[in-house]
Amino acid sequence: MLGRARFDCVTDLSRHRDEWTLLPHSNLSFAITTNDAIKMQYEAYVAELKSYTEILELHRDKLTKVSDPPSSGTESATSALPVNISVTCDRGGSADLGKLKYDGKTCVRAFIQRATEFCEARNISDSKALSYATEIFTGDALHWFRNVKNRVSSWSELITLLQNDFTRSDYDYRLIDEIRSRTQGESENITVYLSIMSGLFSRLSKPKSEDEKLEVILHNIRPCYASTLASAGNIQTLDSLQTICRNYENIQARLANFHEPSGPTADTLAPEFAYYRMSPEKQRILVEQVDEILALDVVEPCESAWSSPVLLVTKKNGQPRFCLDKNHSQPTAAHLGIFKTYNRLLLRYYWPGMHKDVVKTVGACQKCLEYKTQNH
Repeated sequence: MLGRARFDCVTDLSRHRDEWTLLPHSNLSFAITTNDAIKMQYEAYVAELKSYTEILELHRDKLTKVSDPPSSGTESATSALPVNISVTCDRGGSADLGKLKYDGKTCVRAFIQRATEFCEARNISDSKALSYATEIFTGDALHWFRNVKNRVSSWSELITLLQNDFTRSDYDYRLIDEIRSRTQGESENITVYLSIMSGLFSRLSKPKSEDEKLEVILHNIRPCYASTLASAGNIQTLDSLQTICRNYENIQARLANFHEPSGPTADTLAPEFAYYRMSPEKQRILVEQVDEILALDVVEPCESAWSSPVLLVTKKNGQPRFCLDKNHSQPTAAHLGIFKTYNRLLLRYYWPGMHKDVVKTVGACQKCLEYKTQNH
C-alpha cells in the first residue's frame, strides 16, 4: 500500500515536471505564480511523499534490527544454521474430499475407512476435513451433522460420533455371517482372497484372533488345496497358509503350460533322443513283447545313443510283430532304399508281407523323401 502511494506521487510529480520543462524560462515563473492550483497540488504531493518516506524508513529500521546477527563469537554458528522452509501444494486435494459422499444409508464403516485413507494420502488435516463436512454429508447424514456440529471440534471426534450413531446394533453379528459364507472364488488366487478376508475382519468391532481367522479361512478356501494342505501338516499362521497355497498355484501354472513332446522331423538334430508316439493299445503290446524277449535273454536294456527304436508291424493274420527299427532309420543303417533295406532284414527276420511293410516304411521316411529320388 505504501509502495503504491509513493508510486502515484512520483508519477504525478514527473508529469507536472515535464509540463514545466516544456515552458520557456521567461514564462516558467509566470506559470507557477499564476496557477495557484497546480502549486498547491504540487506541495501537497511533496508533503505526502515525505510522510510515506518517513514511514518506510521507520519500517526499514525495524526490519534491520530483527535481521541483525548476534554479536560476539556466535555469529558464524548462527549464520551456519540451515533455514527450513516447508511448501505445501494442495492441488485440489481438499476439494476432492468433497466428492466423498455419505447419506446415512450405506455402510458407515466403509465410508469411514475410505475417508481416512483419502485424508492420509492427501495429507489433509482434521480442521480442513471438518470444514468440508457439509459437502460430504447428504440426506439423513446432513441433517445429523447440522444437529451435532456444535458438539464436535475436530474431524476425529466427528468420525467417532458418526460411527456410534449410524452403526447397526447387530452389525458384527451379521458381518460374521457374511465372513463365514464368503468362500474363495474360482478365479481368485490365495493372495487376493486373503486380502479380502483381512478387510472383512478389520470391520469387526472386536478383532478376531489369528486362530479364529485361520479356522474360518481353512473352511472357505477352494478344495483344490486340500491335498497340499494335508501333506503340509499343522498350519499355525495365515502367512504359512498363503505360502503353501502360493506354491501349489505356481505348480499348477507350470502344469497348465505342459505339452506333449513332438515327434522327430527332418530338422531334428538328435533323432535318437526323440519321443516316438504310440497309442495306449500298442504301448501295452510293446511292454508285453519287451518283457517276453528280455526273459528269453534275446535282447538287453540299452541307453546308448546308438540304440534302436522299436516298431510294431501287423502280420497277415492281424497279430502284431515286434521289430527293431535299426535297418533303415538309425545312423548305422544309412537310410538305405527299399531293396537294400529288405535284403538287410532278410539276414535276421522274416514275416509274411515283409516286403510290403518295407515299401510302406521306406516310402514314408521323411529324410528319404527330402534327399533321395522317388524310386529309392
